[in-house]
Amino acid sequence: MWYKTAAVIAAVVVVFLLGFSYRGDAPAKVSIPFSSNLVNQGQTEFACDSVAGAFLSKDLSSDAVEVGSGAGTDRLALKFDSSKKTVTFLTRAAVEAGIAEGDKFQIIDENDTSVVAIGGSGTAGSNSILIFDKKTNQAVWSKASNALIMLGEVMYLNCR
Repeated sequence: MWYKTAAVIAAVVVVFLLGFSYRGDAPAKVSIPFSSNLVNQGQTEFACDSVAGAFLSKDLSSDAVEVGSGAGTDRLALKFDSSKKTVTFLTRAAVEAGIAEGDKFQIIDENDTSVVAIGGSGTAGSNSILIFDKKTNQAVWSKASNALIMLGEVMYLNCR
């Protein structure tokens, strides 16, 4: 399915950007340790920490692309509603900006081990994909946008 390909591409981008950021021009593998969480089966609301993240965007002042990566600092909340087939996605940055309600992602695939959801609006220029592992409470979130400038972002999340 297309979203599995998107997840692989997101993972490759993270590895490349982490390597680029830490070693100059040469891609490399970098390990960022973190503590796994106790998994509570049936849990539907999670607080998540970004373990690692990467971004790329067009530099508006030149003909260049800016890239960055490293240990994560972002936090967000996820709320799964299987009956409505949605995941509510709320970042700390949104809360700090006064936004009280998160974005709704549409669940496009769910089984015993994972949930895949997409969010955003193609017409507004931003799309996201969230792949959540139910067995580990870990997830990958990636976002691509061309609203004002072309940009991409990916985070590896550890949820509790």
